[in-house]
Amino acid sequence: MGILRGNEAKKQLVKDKTKALFGELLDCDEDYAIALIDWYLEKTKINKKHIAETNLRNQLSALRGLTDSETSEKIKEIKKEIRKTLPTNYPNDLKKGDIVYVNFGQGFAGEISEGHYGVIVSRKGSNFFIAPLTKSPQPDGTNTMTITGLGLPGGVNTGYVNFGQVRFVHYRRLENIIGLTERKSIAEKIEELLEKFNNILNKE
Repeated sequence: MGILRGNEAKKQLVKDKTKALFGELLDCDEDYAIALIDWYLEKTKINKKHIAETNLRNQLSALRGLTDSETSEKIKEIKKEIRKTLPTNYPNDLKKGDIVYVNFGQGFAGEISEGHYGVIVSRKGSNFFIAPLTKSPQPDGTNTMTITGLGLPGGVNTGYVNFGQVRFVHYRRLENIIGLTERKSIAEKIEELLEKFNNILNKE
């Protein structure tokens, strides 16, 4: 695998596919078309930073255990470069129940799209299991879960857990909520959330 810029045949292939995408978008809602292209551009930039971070961390791992002064300087330089690849508004030290802003981008068909508040349910490596919160009631019978007293920006005091859109997302989709001096949490409700989610999963 190489950089697209250096492969003329694949550059032309990408140009052709981009042209085909433009043709499809001409028959779409104009705002949707712009939002979709914006998301492709944003996702591409984010993924480039993720690849750079991964490569740098691999270099760091290869130097682990070495203590000579030259290696120490190299490690410092790599860590400095890693910091340049990281999101500027990433919420560090996330815990179960913390509420964050999640950039879902443009979803497929009826999937959740754009930005929503979400609850941290668990973590696996660089991915977080997120339960999105919406402003609209989510009718799940006895498993419907309403969170009150949120005190989030925009006067959002009530949120409804959207169990149909619960998923793992990469940490680069997560952001601190602008306008809050400290992170909101519903840690005391996580067990209830998991129980209701499990009921939905096992519903016949």
